[in-house]
Amino acid sequence: MSSFTLAVLAVSFATVVGLTIWKKNIALGLFAGSLVMGILAVRDLFLRVLAETLIDPLTWSLAAIMLMIGMLATLMKRNGQIKEILLGLEGVLSKRALLASIPAILGLLPVPGGALISAPLVKEKGEGLKAMDLFFINIWFRHMLVLIFPIASSFVLMSELAGVSIYRLLLYLLPMTGVTLFIGAAYLILRVGKSEKRNDRERGRIGILPFLPIAVPVALSIGLSFILPSYLAFLIALPVGIGLAMLNNGKLSHLREGVAFKLPLSIVGIFLFKNLVLASGAASEILALFSFVPPTLLVSLFPFIIGFLLGSAPGTIGLCYPVMADLIDGAGVAALFYISSFLGYMISPLHLCLALTYEYYRPEFRGYLLFLAASVAAAAIANLIYYFM
Repeated sequence: MSSFTLAVLAVSFATVVGLTIWKKNIALGLFAGSLVMGILAVRDLFLRVLAETLIDPLTWSLAAIMLMIGMLATLMKRNGQIKEILLGLEGVLSKRALLASIPAILGLLPVPGGALISAPLVKEKGEGLKAMDLFFINIWFRHMLVLIFPIASSFVLMSELAGVSIYRLLLYLLPMTGVTLFIGAAYLILRVGKSEKRNDRERGRIGILPFLPIAVPVALSIGLSFILPSYLAFLIALPVGIGLAMLNNGKLSHLREGVAFKLPLSIVGIFLFKNLVLASGAASEILALFSFVPPTLLVSLFPFIIGFLLGSAPGTIGLCYPVMADLIDGAGVAALFYISSFLGYMISPLHLCLALTYEYYRPEFRGYLLFLAASVAAAAIANLIYYFM
């Protein structure tokens, strides 16, 4: 029974990873992996678990949240609000700060392969830099703010699965964000020449309005999370952000353009897979099998490896959490799990942003190796930070 269940779990994992690589569709992979798990391991309980997943309000609440995040991002892009923010920053920031800000701000848009949006801008503002430097800057800073962005899909999913409030998860992620900021700043200081900020008044004029559709939902969701479950806080905050974006030359056609169902369907697949793994008892069996490994190392290493193989942050969290659930007993461990998933995903060859940026700049391969080394170093530092917190 035990070895058979573990074998089925391994086949399910392989199915999810294989279909994600082959079809570039994490939702399809999760549903197929769930089918394998349900038929072979859960059997008679399969339909019951499926029904419970589909009638769970949390499943559809998170799916709706993912849908609204995509709509908000599309609205801000199509309305020109992101462009307004970047133009304003260009006049008041130094070259180093501007190079960091462009991918960091555009990285808040949950667009698949969105690094290709910031890559030309980084190349333009980083004139004279080597391809290796442009590659590192575009990828590293694009994902730095997303790590602690409360309305990022991965952050929302981690908060809900672990049952940790937005505020507490954010607090534990701040030290790691400091580490990534330090690595990025050190790279800019060493590799990018110092320059003065521009004195262009038109470009330097930053209004508050373009920031509101992002700033208000973030502040509102954090504030509401003190008195409401996180998913309810997001369900209230995100429509406010969409409304603010619509007030700034928003059109219904832009809103419809932002309606995409791939990520919401992935959420349903994640919850189905999670519930099936828990129902099968495979989670406790795999933890017993690796009982000789220190729990902190296991929570750090396992999602890092799966993130590297899968190339999807939400998919990695959804795939690994059911197995690690008994070890994730607080905000600190949840943060470590989240960081490890994120870093594995960041350096994955299947990570679309990484592949597109590499193709766009065509740097020497040592540029990728440098990025890999920095990410692994950040993961090691995250472990040390967690040990001493």
